[in-house]
Amino acid sequence: MVNNILLSAENISKSFKKLKVLDNISLDLSQGKITCILGSSGCGKTTLLKIIAGLEKASKGKILSSLTLPGKEVGYMSQEDSLLPWKTAEQNVLFALELIGSKNHRQAMKMLKLVHLNHFSRYYPHELSGGQRQRVSLARMLALSPKLLLLDEPLSALDIVIKNDLTKIIRNYVIENKATALMITHSVEEALMIADTILILSPRPACITDRIEINNNERNNAFARVKEALECAIMEKKCVTSS
Repeated sequence: MVNNILLSAENISKSFKKLKVLDNISLDLSQGKITCILGSSGCGKTTLLKIIAGLEKASKGKILSSLTLPGKEVGYMSQEDSLLPWKTAEQNVLFALELIGSKNHRQAMKMLKLVHLNHFSRYYPHELSGGQRQRVSLARMLALSPKLLLLDEPLSALDIVIKNDLTKIIRNYVIENKATALMITHSVEEALMIADTILILSPRPACITDRIEINNNERNNAFARVKEALECAIMEKKCVTSS
């Protein structure tokens, strides 16, 4: 891969029988950066994320990366928490570690403390709120020290205080570990909280209509610009062809 680009998607299109979902999407993901895909519900964001993760095949186009997809260097967090209901929060995190040959209880508890759930380590998923289960999922993913984080609306079930906190956790992880993150959302506010780059998707068949670089010093003032770009994508589809 070129310079600090960890993964590139080139001209990705996807159809399910006669339904075209993605249309000629290209993007680059760089180390130490967080890219956010912003689009309306049902536009194909999750499908694109699964293709990048290696969990779904593209109809056309290709994914280029030095990583094995899927693989242990890739952390994938879906909208559903997918926790094992018969295991406690700690056991769910530990289970992920055991899959790579580790039984590090200290690491499991460290990750739960990172997401402020160390006092809930012995709770089962049904005893936790939706936001708490989402945080256990994040702890489980980060415990594996992934180089690529693929996040499907990870903040959607959280209140604003926890959103702010987990945003900092994810950003710090990416920067400190020179990792890469791709997050999808339909919330302008969430995108602005975390992204270095925001990609705007049109309605289905989705294409990239805009790429917006977010300067940290201007993050709080970029809402109107991003909101307008999203509204334009929904109203009149104008695709950006180059990554």
